Amino acid sequence: MECLKTGQFPYMLQEPSIVSSKGRPKGVGNRKQDRALSSTQSNSSQFEYVKMKIKKEEVISKRKAKKLENEKNQKKIKTEGGEKAVVICADLSDAYDDDDNEDGLEEAHCEADYGPLLPKYFYDISKDIDEAAYDQIINIRGDGFCGFRALAYQLFDNQDAFMQVKFAMRDRLVEVKNVYIQHFDYYDIDKLERIVTYGIRNEKGDKTINLQKPYHCSMDYWFLAPECAQLAACTFNRPVSVYFAQDAITFLPVFPQKKMKVSVAPLMMHIVTTRGGDKPNHWVTMKLRRSIKLKWPAIDAYHQGVMSDLGKPNDIRFWQKSISFKKREQYQSEKIVVEL
Repeated sequence: MECLKTGQFPYMLQEPSIVSSKGRPKGVGNRKQDRALSSTQSNSSQFEYVKMKIKKEEVISKRKAKKLENEKNQKKIKTEGGEKAVVICADLSDAYDDDDNEDGLEEAHCEADYGPLLPKYFYDISKDIDEAAYDQIINIRGDGFCGFRALAYQLFDNQDAFMQVKFAMRDRLVEVKNVYIQHFDYYDIDKLERIVTYGIRNEKGDKTINLQKPYHCSMDYWFLAPECAQLAACTFNRPVSVYFAQDAITFLPVFPQKKMKVSVAPLMMHIVTTRGGDKPNHWVTMKLRRSIKLKWPAIDAYHQGVMSDLGKPNDIRFWQKSISFKKREQYQSEKIVVEL
């Protein structure tokens, strides 16, 4: 009542027609047409701009730190046996954009900038593989064991299980080495044995690993085709399809088991050139779509002759029951060697 007499109030009354609302002022948001409002309004886009600027600087800082770390990893290191190994990674000189990039989320340029999957345009993929048949490329680690890692992903959905692949191939080679020497006279069996047994003992069933972590190996022990690809087919009793720039070949087992599942798709491997490289130097594989049926590369031209020498019937029709292979018009005998 005293307030009514004096006309003085401890707080200001507000007209009922004026109601303050919580949150963003009306009309202010992320729409482009709302960003040109009066500077007297509390425009939240200014706050978002500062936030994005900070985030952008953090991304650039992390990329620069990763660039320095990868450059160190690219240097030659010595393994326990005194052999030099080279870590494969693309040229990182353009691994991050400058501060003029408005989005602050620049495109990555090196395998290390991605997670387990790479976009399908990251490498130059063979035209023999239908783009609709795969979603992404598996980001296989470039530690010298990439070929065995690609097989491990295909077999176990885990590229880190590559030592299991080496153990299995080693055991199979112990069993068939003499047969390989006799019937695959165009293969370098001694080199095949050195590659497969590198880092492990050349004794069937032995699981000892003679390498220190992180595992690395020099290019002398990288996965080699056709030798390693043929041995993988004989080890896992599955076709192995190898893609590279000049050609694509499917290797079939020459010691097929009596009860084999022909419906199993071939194991896919692809040799690519990493960014910054000038020669094929890295094995990868694809994340295939099950709904798309591929037409696989032509069967190795030597397969029929080897089967005949072994006194075994031609088994191509057996594989063609559920797997479609391309016809080979001209065969070029070529070793697929990865080089830096």
